[in-house]
Amino acid sequence: MRHSACNRDKRGTCMMSLASLAFLLVLQVSEVQHPVPLPADFDPAGCVDCHAAKKEGKQVHAAVETGCTSCHTVRSDDTATFVALQAPPAEMCGTCHAPQTDEVVHEPYRQGDCILCHDPHASEHPALVRTSPQALCTACHLARRTEGATVPLFGGREIPVETFRKFPKIALDRAQRTGHPYLGHPVSNGEDPFRKGQPYSCLSCHAPHAAPVAKLLREEWKSLDVCDRCHTEMRNRRAQP
Repeated sequence: MRHSACNRDKRGTCMMSLASLAFLLVLQVSEVQHPVPLPADFDPAGCVDCHAAKKEGKQVHAAVETGCTSCHTVRSDDTATFVALQAPPAEMCGTCHAPQTDEVVHEPYRQGDCILCHDPHASEHPALVRTSPQALCTACHLARRTEGATVPLFGGREIPVETFRKFPKIALDRAQRTGHPYLGHPVSNGEDPFRKGQPYSCLSCHAPHAAPVAKLLREEWKSLDVCDRCHTEMRNRRAQP
């Protein structure tokens, strides 16, 4: 829940040094004063009376449905109310979501910055991502001109320009429908040939959190296995004597 501009800024921070990240995670667990004092016997079910947006979206986090105190603590004394997370965000997510153990790990996931890409409360998109999967990936990995000290991403998020420049970049056509991994190859628009019922996107070839091979590919590319997921005719031709 939003309880201070300080907390909002910290939640928008991405991919810092491990020391800086650890410092922020400690702060995120620290109590912040609620703008309105609440009675000591306040029922947390009433949080949504003011924070209604936390339950608005096609996808609502199950923790929101079970109650705000699934993740937050609320403490009141005679003069003020204080709110905190029960644990650092990365640890909080891990209490319900099993960690990925593959060798290649997406950097935000490695650093425990789940809420960079996922909204912890509600979203219009599957898996509580802050925008469409395609827009989520291209915000960091599409080559574009940058100005200033930070680069805007999605949902008001931004990262340091130095961090943005370190990300691997791809080039796509103006409509962002083709161009990777080679000119003319589709990257969006249509149904995923392998994941039935899912839209064709970056996630058709890449895993979002961790993978056993380089570039977070779902299958090995040197053996063309990742291509064979969709292009079965290629595999069949290679299998012919």
